[in-house]
Amino acid sequence: MLKRAIPLSLFYWILSCIMASLLLTACGGQVVEVGQGAIIEQHVQNVDQVPVTPTQTMPTQTATTGPAATATPEPTPTPLPTVTVSWTSATTLYTLGNANIRTAPFTEAAIVKTVAASQALTSYGTVAGEILVDGGTWYRISDANSAPEYIYNDLVSTKAPQPVQNNSGKIIKVNLTTQHIYAYDNNVLVDDSVITSGQPGLLTPTGTFQIISKLHPTTFYSPWPKTSPYYYSPLSINYALGFQGTLLFLHDATWRGNDFGPGTNVPHTVNGTQMTGSHGCIEMPVSQSQWFYNWAPIGTPLIISY
Repeated sequence: MLKRAIPLSLFYWILSCIMASLLLTACGGQVVEVGQGAIIEQHVQNVDQVPVTPTQTMPTQTATTGPAATATPEPTPTPLPTVTVSWTSATTLYTLGNANIRTAPFTEAAIVKTVAASQALTSYGTVAGEILVDGGTWYRISDANSAPEYIYNDLVSTKAPQPVQNNSGKIIKVNLTTQHIYAYDNNVLVDDSVITSGQPGLLTPTGTFQIISKLHPTTFYSPWPKTSPYYYSPLSINYALGFQGTLLFLHDATWRGNDFGPGTNVPHTVNGTQMTGSHGCIEMPVSQSQWFYNWAPIGTPLIISY
């Protein structure tokens, strides 16, 4: 039987394909079949060289704000004038009534405390301060090593208070409930009148007092600074009978007209005008204050009650 010999050309073609295949495998390539019988080489990537994905940087957003609000500055209070103390030897003073002690010799200065009548204080010097009813002299009642404290000269005396003897048989009584004042002579009622007493917050004190001063005419000055709701402009008074130093009096009040009696010591309206009680005094019509001024001597007892 005759054997068909393989053509030499076909043999060399098969051998070349085998050699090519061995060469690719040895060089580390991968043979991937794509399509029909097509062969491509895909090189293996080094896994340590991981491509870095570029980080996307978000644009910085700047907050848009409007113009900054400008705070309204607090008004700067006007500083009180500087004063110079004329230091003296220690002197004992006595309060003539309830009196305010302040941080400076001006009614706009802060009140340190209020002392009652007949209290002993020590003066260490004088100073020229606010001018009031009796000039501008104030007493320094704290020593040079302590915080400043001042009292107005008209509120104190160098004389110790002495009880006034009253043998006249006269007595004045005030009823705050009925807003009425009565004059008795040896237990006989000789006169009476409607009044207006202290407003809420500044009530007329109750107790037994004496008439210690008589003024005709006079001017009252506010012991409160202008910033206080209790401040009042200087008042012209025709007749005044003092019963607590220079602070509380029986006196006329022309600005009230006929507004006296029950209910006038609390806030109320008169012909569209807001009214209220006094600052602690006993107010009455001019004719009645004149009568009491002429009738009551210094030392007349005064009883105030409800």
